[in-house]
This record gives sequence, structure tokens and C-alpha cells, in this order.
Amino acid sequence: MTPQGSPPRRPTPPGMAPRRRFGVGGGMLRLALFRAEGMAGFPDSKQGFINSFAPLLAMALVGGFLVATGGEPRLALESVGSTVVAMLAQPVVSHWFATRWGREGPWLRYATAVNWSQWAPMLAIFMLMPLVQLALGIGLAPKLVALGLLAVVFAYALALSWFLARIGLGISRTRALVLVIAVHLVLVVVVEGPLLLNGH
Repeated sequence: MTPQGSPPRRPTPPGMAPRRRFGVGGGMLRLALFRAEGMAGFPDSKQGFINSFAPLLAMALVGGFLVATGGEPRLALESVGSTVVAMLAQPVVSHWFATRWGREGPWLRYATAVNWSQWAPMLAIFMLMPLVQLALGIGLAPKLVALGLLAVVFAYALALSWFLARIGLGISRTRALVLVIAVHLVLVVVVEGPLLLNGH
């Protein structure tokens, strides 16, 4: 029984370890390896969701500052603006689908996990660097190696997005695929659209 006046504890979703066993870092690592229990490492609170934006915003501001100090203040502003739009578009689109599929309950934890998992592709690049060096060492063209690296990381990011949607919202494989496609289509429109209109 819970103490009088205190809210009841939410049960841990099936297949997930209790959150006290690992935090956000452990959750990120587990999800990056496609382990469903990693979702339990993330809070399902509004504050936790808001906090998950902080590292992404900080990285965007640092990048924008470096570009601005290099003599491109307009490009820096556009870069930061595009990043902020992309950060907000993903949760807006996913919340729209979650609400209509009756999965609004687990959405907050899922959205928080998605924000933190944005770092997983960067980790994948780091892990693939020995293979990149090997490919360059045997004489493959640098452009070909770079394209191959981008293709592998992009495919990994898509697979991880699909996995997060499926286990985070508890939806079918088909619905998870629909959500991933919808999110990326919206990102192309709201991020790339203005840049194309500006002649970039």
C-alpha cells in the first residue's frame, strides 16, 4: 500500500528493468544496442522530457557560435534555427500519432528516450572509425568511404527510430514504420524547405 496522499507508483513496463538499476546513460547504451529494457532508464515526467532537450540545444548553440566566429553569422543563425525546429517537430508529430492510436500514456517516456538517443548515431560513427581507417588504408576512395559511412549510420538511425517507436509506444511494427516515415517527411519539409527557398 502507498502512504496516504502520495501518488501510486506506476508499474514498470513488461520487459524493462526497474529504473533504479540504471539511469539515462545506461538506458541510452541499452537502447543503442536494441535492448528494450533500456527504456526503463528514462523518466516519464514533463521535467525529464524538458531536460532531454538541454544537451541537444547546447550542441546546436556551440556549433552556431563556431560558425558565427568563422564569419558566417547568418549561416549560424539558420543552423541553430533548423536544429530547434527539428527538435520540436519530432515530438509534435509523434504525439499526434500516439494520441490517435491511444498510446498517449507511454508517450512522455518514449519522447524523452528519443531525444537522448539522438547521440547514438554519433557513437556509431566513433565505433566505425577503425573500419573507416582500414578502408582508407587499402586504397578505397575517401568519397566512397564517406558515403558508405553515412549510409550505414543513416540506416542505423532509421532502425533505431523504428525500434524506439515500437517498444516505447507499444505499437505494431507497421505503425512504428508509419511513424518513422511521417517524422522524417515532416523534418524534410520544415527543415530543408526553408533552406531551399533561401537558395541553400
